[in-house]
Amino acid sequence: MEITFIYLMIGILISAPLYAVADFGLGMFFLYCALPGYLYYSLEG
Repeated sequence: MEITFIYLMIGILISAPLYAVADFGLGMFFLYCALPGYLYYSLEG
């Protein structure tokens, strides 16, 4: 559970600049594709 929280925070820290700097669509793409990937691997690992 702690590992999942760590990956969640990493995902937020990485996606936050995308919302601010890059196109909004890119931020949403990362949020819905990369973040579930982090959670999946953290749960599997």
